[in-house]
Amino acid sequence: MLKYSGDSAFVDVLYRGTAKGKTHYISMVYNLIWQDGGWKLNVTNPKQPIDGAEIADTSGYIPWQSN
Repeated sequence: MLKYSGDSAFVDVLYRGTAKGKTHYISMVYNLIWQDGGWKLNVTNPKQPIDGAEIADTSGYIPWQSN
């Protein structure tokens, strides 16, 4: 959670993938707004709704998984 103000939030999610036998980590920051009783993606640029960046490792991230 990067920023939260009750009706909006910026959430950084780390994705792990493998390409050509190498593990890659992609950080994606989601701009969310609370609307109509639920969190919605706040898209300001429909051509590129979410920016992503490759990062070197998982330092600073907390692992999470659903059961």
